[in-house]
This record gives sequence, C-alpha cells and structure tokens, in this order.
Amino acid sequence: MTDIRFRFQLPKVLNALAYFASHGIRDLTKLKAAKLLYYVDKYHLLKYGRPVLGDHYVCMDFGPVPSDTLNFLNNALGREVEYGPKFEPVRELFERTLRIEPGKNPVLAAASEPDTSVFSASDLEALDHVIEKYGKYSASELVDLTHADATWQVPDRVREAGGTEEIPYQLFFENTDEDLLKFVEAEQEDRDFLLALQRA
Repeated sequence: MTDIRFRFQLPKVLNALAYFASHGIRDLTKLKAAKLLYYVDKYHLLKYGRPVLGDHYVCMDFGPVPSDTLNFLNNALGREVEYGPKFEPVRELFERTLRIEPGKNPVLAAASEPDTSVFSASDLEALDHVIEKYGKYSASELVDLTHADATWQVPDRVREAGGTEEIPYQLFFENTDEDLLKFVEAEQEDRDFLLALQRA
C-alpha cells in the first residue's frame, strides 16, 4: 500500500480557524476545531484528490484527529510544551490570526480577518461546505458523527485504550471512488520517484 502523504500547511490551519470564527461558528474549542478541520480535509480530498491542510491523521478516543494541528493547538493553549522552539517562528502568525477566550474549555476566536489568499477557490468551497453542514453541531455531536467514519472505526479496532493509531489516507476513500484513490496513490508514487532522483 502506498504511503500517501501531504505537506502540512499551518498558515492554512490558522486562517481556516479564523475563517470559521469569523463566519459564525460558536464554541470553537480545540475539540470542535479538530473535527471541523477533519471534515474540511475529507471533503476536499474526496472531491479534488488532495486535502486542504495536509496534516496527518490519527485515531484517538474522540475520533480522527489532525495530529500536527492538535500538537500546535495544545502548545498555543498552554497544555503542552513539546513543540518548544519550533513553535516560536509561528507564534506571531498565531497571535495575529487568532485569540483565545479563556475558560474551562478555551475558545478560539478571530483576532483579525482571515487571510483568504492562502486558499484556492476549492479550499474556500470546502470551508464553506463544512460551515454549512457541520458548523451548527456541538463538539460532542461532531465526535459522534466522526465515530461513524471508517477513518476512525478501522484503526480503532487495533488501537490500545487511550492510545493513538495512525490513519492511512486510503481510509478516507472507504466506500467511495476507487479511481480517485488510484490517482492519488499514483501522484504519491510520482512524488516519491522525484524525491529519490533528487537524493541520488
């Protein structure tokens, strides 16, 4: 099985969250943010053959989670320190884009208008689709919805209690277009081949 990978794009993550917050999404906690971003990537991947954010996903208790985004938000919310110096170069971008409303479950809010220039037209389509379809749900309702997806159910069968399990991008295509999956895998093989040539 081809290991499908994409480049993580933190500026898109931050501006996607600001986009949600500036378009009426209420109670944008870390958990709700992770679920909405998952649906953005899922929508775009299944329609256009690539995710918007390029994160890699893991299966956790509360469903599929964009792992790099979660690590970043944990750091931004003061829950973790594992990113250390890697966090500093983007701290300014975070503070320019988002602000944190404190509380038991801190809420993300827009500090300024999102920079939509980082998005393609289809990226914005995915964001608008997720706002319309999922924005009204609570975090716990979104957890329940994602628990119905193969991206959570399949790796959860082998996941240790309280642990994490990697989610291969192939699982996003479960019960969907096999031709699109073959196209995405072929593109990854082309990228891997070019990378091997560069290293030779």
